[in-house]
Amino acid sequence: MMKQKMIALAVAAALAAPLAAQAESSNVIVYGRIHASADFVDNGNSVANTDSSGLMFSSNSSRLGFKGTEDLGAGLKAIWGLEFGVDTVDNNQTYTRTTTTTTTTVTNKVTNPTVDTICTTGTTNTGTAKAPVYTCPTTTTTASTAVTEGKATGSYTSTATGTAVASTAASTSTSGSSSTNMINARNMFVGLSGGFGTALIGRHDTPYKLATGSLDVFADTIADYNSIMGSYAGVNASGVSAASVGAIGFDQRTNNTVAYLTPNFNGFQGAVGYVADVFPNGDNPSSGANGSWATAPGTYLATAPLTGARTGTLTGAQSNDFDAWSLSGTYTNGPIYLAAAYEVHSNATVDAAGQLSDAHAWKVGGTYKWDPLTVGLMYEKIDQDAAGDRGAWYLSAKYGVTGNTDIKFAYAHADDTGFAGVNNGADMYALGVSHYMSKRTEVYALYAAMNNDTAGMYSLGGAGYGNTLTTQVAGDDQHSISFGIIHNF
Repeated sequence: MMKQKMIALAVAAALAAPLAAQAESSNVIVYGRIHASADFVDNGNSVANTDSSGLMFSSNSSRLGFKGTEDLGAGLKAIWGLEFGVDTVDNNQTYTRTTTTTTTTVTNKVTNPTVDTICTTGTTNTGTAKAPVYTCPTTTTTASTAVTEGKATGSYTSTATGTAVASTAASTSTSGSSSTNMINARNMFVGLSGGFGTALIGRHDTPYKLATGSLDVFADTIADYNSIMGSYAGVNASGVSAASVGAIGFDQRTNNTVAYLTPNFNGFQGAVGYVADVFPNGDNPSSGANGSWATAPGTYLATAPLTGARTGTLTGAQSNDFDAWSLSGTYTNGPIYLAAAYEVHSNATVDAAGQLSDAHAWKVGGTYKWDPLTVGLMYEKIDQDAAGDRGAWYLSAKYGVTGNTDIKFAYAHADDTGFAGVNNGADMYALGVSHYMSKRTEVYALYAAMNNDTAGMYSLGGAGYGNTLTTQVAGDDQHSISFGIIHNF
């Protein structure tokens, strides 16, 4: 598997040079970004005997992309894009350790011996009652050397008198294997563009995600606004605290997607996207995903949906059971940018009665620029029907100290969910500085903190950050100092 992925990367690199040389005639653009950071993290882990802090290195949304157009005449163009995420730090390496324990039970070995000869290996034991524990000499690593009782060599626990007892000898071996995920899919699409707007099909960021992405001044860092925005860290139908991304995550890049973007009407642009099924191959009725959980129209079994909706297990689910709609509208006029978005995921959560229900999210936000200061503000509401809802705020600011240095600040707040008495909100703070060494190279330093309420389980990072941080215990806080470099090409 590793060899195949390395070959794929080598092929992509080999293609880059000739494609770039042909860019003028074929309208092919090769582009990319390498973003790496060193992050000192205190995970706030209150689990006993567990290390809660350390230094991590991360590749954050590093990418290699190819995109292009073809003029079809009459104002119509074909458009396409192939973008690959590339892990430049640790290749998303995972290590699997396997421990095997072999146990051999030996029975009927006489202990506290009173006979002279115990083992056939030549060792003689003379006298009366012997030591409470007697070990036959182990001349081999196998059970081939016999003792006078006809049993294997080994260690035996004594009884008070020379009686037969059972003895167990165990051996343990450990082995490991590693796997890598060096390349992954980002936006990959093909479509048409013209006076009617743009239509595309493939894998793509949803309109909901795109609408407010420009508000995130720490995008793709450990202080990414998706630490709170777009995520639901409340409680599930069983009343158990969920992790940061939670059962429902918005601000996604989805498979099985078709999208339409309107033309720009004096600064206004709309977008709509439909996701046939959020799970891979979930839109294929012949994939084995068909069948039904339904016991009657609109009625679902109480146990199966919880597994299917939260883990992606499709056995028994109908094709398109987990589809989604995403809509957005944006307005740009000089220093003003405004955005509104809505998204719904079908059958994405489970209510208290065990019935599948939809999850909804909406948000409004915008930025205003008083050069050299730019401020952004956003409000978001996520509703998981009977599983509760939560509101969240995000405030950002960027101030240009010089022509090539910015100071940045961000604050995000998640309200408690709709469950009575559950104090599971959180606050995130971030302060940093970015220095642009050229138009393509940036270095930065930042400090970020996530302060959870007593039942909150939000974590720093978000989708664009390369490592995964998890709040182990409800109410634990996280802190990080991060240094990074970004190069665009």
